[in-house]
Amino acid sequence: MEYYIFCTKDAGMIDMLDVYLEKKYYYPGDEVRGSLVLNMYRDAVAKNGVIKMSYIYLGYDPMRNIIYKKEYLDWKYEFIKKEKLNKGVYTYEFKFNLPEEIPPSYRGRYIEGVLKYEASVEIPPYPRIVKKGEIYIVSKTSEKVREKVVSGGGADINFTLIFNDPLIGFKELKGVLILHEARNVNRVTIEACINEWIGYTHLKLFKHRYSISRCLARKNYVIRGLATRQLRFTIDLGKPFRGTYVYTSPYFDENIRIMPLLRIIFHRAGRPPKEYEIPFHWYVHGETEAIETYIDKEVKVYMDTVSRDVLRYFEEYDEGDAMDIYLYLTKKGLSISIEEINKILNDLLDREILEISRDDPILRKYRIRL
Repeated sequence: MEYYIFCTKDAGMIDMLDVYLEKKYYYPGDEVRGSLVLNMYRDAVAKNGVIKMSYIYLGYDPMRNIIYKKEYLDWKYEFIKKEKLNKGVYTYEFKFNLPEEIPPSYRGRYIEGVLKYEASVEIPPYPRIVKKGEIYIVSKTSEKVREKVVSGGGADINFTLIFNDPLIGFKELKGVLILHEARNVNRVTIEACINEWIGYTHLKLFKHRYSISRCLARKNYVIRGLATRQLRFTIDLGKPFRGTYVYTSPYFDENIRIMPLLRIIFHRAGRPPKEYEIPFHWYVHGETEAIETYIDKEVKVYMDTVSRDVLRYFEEYDEGDAMDIYLYLTKKGLSISIEEINKILNDLLDREILEISRDDPILRKYRIRL
């Protein structure tokens, strides 16, 4: 396993002090080179110019008390002691080596680990000038994409799940869920989540564990008897994370676990839902050989079939909206979401096969282009 580092800096125009790194990605153990740019608007004395880099992995309990702490980096460089500078722009170079054992960056509810830098300088009579930023450490995999096959369930519910693993970059997670037995199941939910787990020992006697999963995207499918045997799903993970949440790649040690997973929820009439969790590997930043897998071909063939049935709907009916087509396809045993139907309709619009017959603000009506 290899790791590299992705750097972000504060947004905005160039200020009196700014920090730049030589490259965008770094591997642990590599030499990191950067520069500090000081913009002097007048002749003045600059003093106590320092840049610090720190990387601490923290674990919290549900009350946000720190229960785990491990320091991986504490680096400091003084670029100005005390110096009289004329008006102009000054550049100061710095470099340091990254440790080999730095884990990938993550910021969630119970776990936080991001490499942070802070550069500062004093130029009287101004307040101390400070520039802060973060460097994201990301693990990189050399594994090739392959089909992962998982079987699960029991007598009432029995299934096989096939999907591409690992997932590289912000992409669509594609897969096929084959239902061998789905007694009393009327709906299936497929979620892509990130699970974070932290364990710590209290008084050297008891091992406490906290775990939580953050759902990033989900798809719902209605099951109509035995007509729906295979669910071909596509979950879009291309949307950016909201707020301060940071995920880069999987990570494991004896106290910390950060793992993407697929959660399959079978909703049953008159009974509590049944859940299954299947881990998968997702590397947000990375490269791998582009291979068209069985899943890619299956989903492509399936979507072509659905597109033909959408056109067949308009041969039988004068017009319709996305919900009409959804019900039509469901009766034929095809499982697809409204979102995917809208993509097909927009594609048929772009190809000028369909046209809008009524632009309703809630459900737009379509018909064959005359």
